[in-house]
Amino acid sequence: SIFFFLSLTSVLHFIFLSNPFSLGLSIFLTIIWFSALMGSISSFIGIILFLVYVGGTMVLVMYCFMLTPLQLMNFCPCTMVPFFSAGVIFFMTSNSKMWNFSSSSIMELYFHSDIIFLVGVVLFLVMLAVVEVVDYSKGALRWDVM
Repeated sequence: SIFFFLSLTSVLHFIFLSNPFSLGLSIFLTIIWFSALMGSISSFIGIILFLVYVGGTMVLVMYCFMLTPLQLMNFCPCTMVPFFSAGVIFFMTSNSKMWNFSSSSIMELYFHSDIIFLVGVVLFLVMLAVVEVVDYSKGALRWDVM
């Protein structure tokens, strides 16, 4: 229930963000939170998840800077209050049993290696399909010069 509360507050505070910089900052903090959570289960998964998220965040920042004009930053610290208060509440109410993932239902996913392999194959096929469909000369950030 605490994990659900933290996830919900970290997603719902995106509504109050007004510019790409504060959105990127809050996404980055959410990335760190979920990578640390997955890293407590297995460090390899946490590192890979962090690298994938950072790559996605870099693409998001590139699109934001290319497609929107530069604006004055109106950063209000009150938009980050739900995120930090959820973290404080979590660490104040957490106990050592919550961090014991060996008896958790999350660890049951790792014993089904055929499902994980199937998900990997599906993701690989989707990646191949996207590479075949995309026309590199007419991308989203390409300018048509006539």
